[in-house]
Amino acid sequence: MKKYKSRRDHNHSRARSFAFIVALILIALVSVALYTSSQPTTSHLPATLEFNPQPWMIFVPRQVEYVGYINYHEAFGVSGNSSLFGSKVLLQLPQVNFTIYPQNVVYELDIELVPPQFNGTVSVISLTQQQSQSLSGDLMNVNVTRVHTPIEYDGYLIYALLMHKFGLDKLELAYLTVINGNIVLSYDQATGLKNVEVILDQVSSNSSSLFDDVNVRDAFFLTGSSQNTIGFFVGLFPTQFAGSSLIAKSVVYDGSTLLVIRALLFPSSEVAMNNLSEAEQVYSGASCKTVDSWLSITNSYSISRLPTELSGI
Repeated sequence: MKKYKSRRDHNHSRARSFAFIVALILIALVSVALYTSSQPTTSHLPATLEFNPQPWMIFVPRQVEYVGYINYHEAFGVSGNSSLFGSKVLLQLPQVNFTIYPQNVVYELDIELVPPQFNGTVSVISLTQQQSQSLSGDLMNVNVTRVHTPIEYDGYLIYALLMHKFGLDKLELAYLTVINGNIVLSYDQATGLKNVEVILDQVSSNSSSLFDDVNVRDAFFLTGSSQNTIGFFVGLFPTQFAGSSLIAKSVVYDGSTLLVIRALLFPSSEVAMNNLSEAEQVYSGASCKTVDSWLSITNSYSISRLPTELSGI
């Protein structure tokens, strides 16, 4: 005798099957959601960025390879260490009997111009008011029989003087001028004079600078740079990360932690994202994220790390 399932049993079976399918779908959706939420996402720069130019930026031409800015006063202040940069002579000008120690410096700016037209580095050293006045007086009263006749250019006098810079074993000829209390000098024997003239042209003409470039302004924003920045560095060249064309780095103290923030520019957000995992390996412990075509990398350190991070990009 055949047994037939009742309609009620049949409905229950269909209901269980339906519930099972729904459960599978829900599990799949939750799994997809969890996976998606665990994947890195790309954020975006604000449509409008506020940019506040800083006084030292007027010295930087539009076409450069590298810029390094260190605020000595800010570094002394946040570290509480007046010997942070050592106590040895930073720069000595024996022909005018003038010596600069780290404590005499407000900030130092290094600019590498684009080769092959230019070689070497132009340095801008901002002095304390007392030191600046002392140097100006020494240059005005210099014995002309002991130095080359100064060259007048853009209303400024450029001196060819023997100098001894920290880290160098011997005296070297360098070209120097003073702009509103700031020393501008270059040691390069081939294009040193031309290097200084380029900076004078930049200041005198008030023409567009590197910081009128939208990418550099974006980098300045992404690295959290501001008036209290201890150091800011930018290189317009490829790095170890494939496809990168610009790297910027800031050193900032937030009152308890030293923040070192890097930003690297790539051709697209996809290329930036492709470099994310490598950045996490290279900069161990860093917080890494992509912002449009940028890769942002933030490391947190104690203040004792400050001298190391001010050594360059």
